[in-house]
Amino acid sequence: MFDGDYFVYQGETDITQQVMLGGKGQHTEGRNATMNWDKDGIKNGGKATFEDIDGFEIMEDNGKLYAIIQEDSGSKLGERAMITSALEHEADGEDLTYYFIAMSGGEDNSRMVAGVGIPKGVACHDGESYVSGAHEFSGVFDTSGLTRKDELGNFVMKASDTGLVKRQQDRLVSINDK
Repeated sequence: MFDGDYFVYQGETDITQQVMLGGKGQHTEGRNATMNWDKDGIKNGGKATFEDIDGFEIMEDNGKLYAIIQEDSGSKLGERAMITSALEHEADGEDLTYYFIAMSGGEDNSRMVAGVGIPKGVACHDGESYVSGAHEFSGVFDTSGLTRKDELGNFVMKASDTGLVKRQQDRLVSINDK
């Protein structure tokens, strides 16, 4: 048996007021990425919760923890990726803030329908038209510790270093520089 603590950061509750889009995440017909737009969401005016979280990774920054969240819900307008405000472990009634960082896929996403992708050429084409639903997030990995350099421009990590050393180096890189 392993001892440990379990924290629920977000239940199955409305997150729309916690999502900060920063002018991004805009959809057609006045919709935006504060809601999830899977097939049921389209019919019912959107879903106000996270749906089908497929990717969840903790990132560290100088003693603070952040979560990257990726959905894989079959959203018609694009899957959402968000980063949280700093995670806390206090019962103070403060909700997390979710900052929108990217959107992927969505068979009715206007960018996917037009064949736009980053990098160029990633939008799938079946020979006649773009297959706009064939694009999604596929996980996240913090590479900041692996690519961190010293003041002389040399990589700090060596090939023989352990995963613990990588995580220690990750912590030294600001969340805004990852």
